[in-house]
Amino acid sequence: MDKIALKEMKFYAYHGFYEEERIIGAYYKLDVTVQINFAKAGQNDQLEDTLNYERIYQICKEVMAVPSKLLEHVVVKIETKLISYDSNIEGVNIVLDKLDPPLGGDVASSQVSIERNYQKKCGRCSRSFLCHNNAACWCHEYTLSETVLATLNRDFKGCLCQDCLSEYGS
Repeated sequence: MDKIALKEMKFYAYHGFYEEERIIGAYYKLDVTVQINFAKAGQNDQLEDTLNYERIYQICKEVMAVPSKLLEHVVVKIETKLISYDSNIEGVNIVLDKLDPPLGGDVASSQVSIERNYQKKCGRCSRSFLCHNNAACWCHEYTLSETVLATLNRDFKGCLCQDCLSEYGS
């Protein structure tokens, strides 16, 4: 399992449920780990064959700059932008800490995190494939009738790979 990680990125941002939090702001610590295959980069030693750390940071910086009420919303926005940037991402782990949250007591941080694995095994042929299950994913290019969807859900457990799905939809 190959991973690229940016640890303890620090931001001053304006996230929080209460209006005061979005006015005053707070310090945040962000860890992002991306699972991506190093095979091509390991052979070619070319930046275009991997996920550029600088772009990961820029995505995080862009998302952190836009105030949100919920930290959960922030980490999902980072996830969405990362997988939209590179469809070869096999998984992510994103951990966001709000340092010294205003909770009326001595609390070092509040934390939200997500961990996702986009590697799937086809329910029909058992081949491994990637599915991000969002609007940018290849699977959303297919149009399936309600009848076909019901049949697939009945006959197969889980997602189908692109080759198998192409036999059922257009």
